[in-house]
Amino acid sequence: MKIVFNSLWAGVVALTSSLVAAEPAPAARPGDADGDGDVDDADQALEAAEVISVEDKSDGTKRGESARAVTVLDFARDRERASDLGEVLSRAHGLQIRRTGGLGSSTRLSLNGLYDEQIRLFVDGIPLEYAGWGLGIANVPVDLIQRADVYRGVVPIALGADALGGAIDLVTDPSWADRASLSYQIGSFGVHRATAGGRVRDDATGLALGLSMFTDRAANDYPIEVEVADDRGRLVPATVRRFHDGYTAAGAIVEAGIVQRGPVERALVRGFVTQYDKELQHNTVMTVPYGDVSYASDSRGVATDVVLASGPWRGRLVAGVARSSTDFRDLGDGVYDWFGHRIRDRAVAGEIGMDPTSTRLSDTGIFARATLERALGTDHRLRVAVAPTSHRREGHDFLDTNPDGRDPIEARRDLAQVVSGIEYERRALGGRLENIAFAKHYVLASDAEEARPGFVFVPISRTIQHAGVGDSLRLRLGGGVVAKASYEWATRIPSVDELFGDGVLVQENLALAPETSHNANLGVQLERETATGSWGGELAGFGRLADDLIILVGNDRVFSYQNVYAARVVGVEGSAGWVAPGEWASVEANATVQDIRNASSDGPFGAFDGDRIPNRPWLLGSLAGSLRRRELLHPRDELAVFANSRYVHEFFRGWESLGRLESKQVVASQLVHGVGITYAWRSATPVITTLELQNVTDARVFDSFGVQRPGRALVLKVSAEL
Repeated sequence: MKIVFNSLWAGVVALTSSLVAAEPAPAARPGDADGDGDVDDADQALEAAEVISVEDKSDGTKRGESARAVTVLDFARDRERASDLGEVLSRAHGLQIRRTGGLGSSTRLSLNGLYDEQIRLFVDGIPLEYAGWGLGIANVPVDLIQRADVYRGVVPIALGADALGGAIDLVTDPSWADRASLSYQIGSFGVHRATAGGRVRDDATGLALGLSMFTDRAANDYPIEVEVADDRGRLVPATVRRFHDGYTAAGAIVEAGIVQRGPVERALVRGFVTQYDKELQHNTVMTVPYGDVSYASDSRGVATDVVLASGPWRGRLVAGVARSSTDFRDLGDGVYDWFGHRIRDRAVAGEIGMDPTSTRLSDTGIFARATLERALGTDHRLRVAVAPTSHRREGHDFLDTNPDGRDPIEARRDLAQVVSGIEYERRALGGRLENIAFAKHYVLASDAEEARPGFVFVPISRTIQHAGVGDSLRLRLGGGVVAKASYEWATRIPSVDELFGDGVLVQENLALAPETSHNANLGVQLERETATGSWGGELAGFGRLADDLIILVGNDRVFSYQNVYAARVVGVEGSAGWVAPGEWASVEANATVQDIRNASSDGPFGAFDGDRIPNRPWLLGSLAGSLRRRELLHPRDELAVFANSRYVHEFFRGWESLGRLESKQVVASQLVHGVGITYAWRSATPVITTLELQNVTDARVFDSFGVQRPGRALVLKVSAEL
């Protein structure tokens, strides 16, 4: 693959190098160590001198050591293993990705008690949907990601985001070194995943080309425990296999432009196309099986990313457009049992509602963000940013429920927003003290129609403005101890899916208001190198005092987003890790305790003032360890054995004060273990093989609304650098 990729690239460079002037390199002379054109005493002195190599800290290390409220997750080892990105992220403290099934199922992301769209998602600073990953963060291949920067409640203006609970920025390899890679994994329940990628760059011109591709497939036919009718019509427990939960997806991303050429750090154009198809097995609480319901989505778009730096100035312009369509089909005319048998016909087609459904929702989004930064001496820095976004949704009902007029799904759906900010960074005490103060401004403009009974369309338009401020402080105390404190008065504008629904199971709510929150973090970190190894740890407290908090509520068929009016989230989280000298062993553990309560005394949820907000875990923890042996069979090979465990304490599915305690629906506590072994042959063409056993004890796992997730699964993954 690399030979073909480089041959194609050589042709591109040959055709375009004349358009990009390369700086001439002086002819080298033997013995001319200083490159001044002659051989003299200075050259002899340089050759005799001791060569000292200074290795700069990585971008991730610099980010983690800054004043920002950020946790940097390195995926170097995770790229070699079989767990997907959703599982890897869920092992970080305070972070959880909850699923409604196996691969390809819908997910919910939580960070320090806040959920879903309250956490904004990016790839290399570009919003996820404009970077080619509209399928969701859990389905992004780990192989293509170098690290994740997790911002906790306080988000830098450079992301141009209206986040309430934080942001996650997935960072790809910024080096643009020539490389090509392949990976393939096969696992239980019909799982097949493959990725391929390559990047090349011409040093003389800076021209760069990148390609990433992936394909996923899963039958998701894992066993679940349900209730079925016996010969007398009584409901009895039974173990069955899911029969209508298949998933397929594929996508490709192409990048081209100039990287690291003079003042141009990068000037890239990224084009992408992705698609997926998903069957729907049952209702939201896994009590009614479906045999024909399905949905599909495709997305395509283009984005530009230009970064220029000269002297004290640095600027970045990101812009993109994405078009996505979601088809939802509920046309089944039969009734199915949990064994996949069609047991009778339906008088009217449609398994979810009372009528058949065949719809398409299309979204067109346009995004831009401009940031400008200037260094004011060595200890001061000023940044400004502005990020406008617009969305238009269009709908079509293939069944044409209103032949003489417009269908409700065709109601107007337009949304625009602008997020802007200014940020001032100051360092003092020789760099030990760093402070970042900022202010933000938010504008929301929506123009929509509410479809009422009788095919009546009522215009609903509004414009809302909010302001916000924040500050982040870091102080190095010595001995590897760092103290951090941060605060933001944050605002988040409702997303397109929250306002207008998702075209599948989430219904519209045009009355949603923006949510605001006072976010605070206070913590201390320790990093220390000793003769016994590298030790690290963190202990932090956090608070989120939110107004008009948006939560997802639902019944046994559909969901909708609602404002809770006020909520309070407080918590404590901690992590600790140890790496042995020579990295022959490592252990890391973390835990999070969070109290997420409704603080509204009026409104639709006023009756539940003081209750925990339902269906949200309050105690999370994880533990991981590995043993490593190098030069086992070859000077450049490596064998690693690893294990991990995750724990989630039980929590109520509904409001805790509603009904009697003994009759409440509870998602039970769950402890899930995984083990694996990796053999890496790190020769000129590295090949890495991993065999992983997930959910070793075959525990019954429920993440959301009582829907059972896969049990014990065996996965084999092979990856190679070409």
